[in-house]
Amino acid sequence: MSKESKVESAKREGRHLRGTIVEQLHDGGSHFEGDDVTLLKFHGTYQQDDRDARKRRDESEEKAFAFMVREREPVMLAGPLAVLGPGRGRWTLEDLSLRGVPFPRPMVRQLAQRMAGADSTGGLFVPLPREVVDIKIRPTGVIVYRTRR
Repeated sequence: MSKESKVESAKREGRHLRGTIVEQLHDGGSHFEGDDVTLLKFHGTYQQDDRDARKRRDESEEKAFAFMVREREPVMLAGPLAVLGPGRGRWTLEDLSLRGVPFPRPMVRQLAQRMAGADSTGGLFVPLPREVVDIKIRPTGVIVYRTRR
C-alpha cells in the first residue's frame, strides 16, 4: 500500500474541505497555517510569501503574505455608495464573502485598506459618471438617478 500524500491527508482530515479556515479568519491573523493552506487551493485561493516584500524585509520581521483568488470564484462585495458631487462617490466596503463564506468585518476593512487604499472605515473614493446625482439600493435592484441631458 502506498503512503498517503500530504494533500490526500489534508482532504481526509479537512472536514469536507472546511478545515479550520473560518476559525483562522475570525482569529484575524495575517496568513493561514497548516493544512488550511492546502485546503485553500481547493477553494480557488492561493497564499504565498510576497516575493517583493521578501527582498525589503529584515530577517527579524514577519513574512508578508499575498493571496491570489481565481477570477471565476463567486465573490460578493457589498456596502453603501454615496454620491458626493459631480463625478465623485464614496463606497464603503462592509461585506465580503468568497464562495459563500463571509469574512469578518475587521478583516474586510483591512483588506480594503491594504489592497485598494481605503481609509480606516473601509471607504474608497470612486469615480462616477458626471450625470449621476443619486443612487438608491433596494431589495429589487439598484436605481441610478441621472440629470437630464
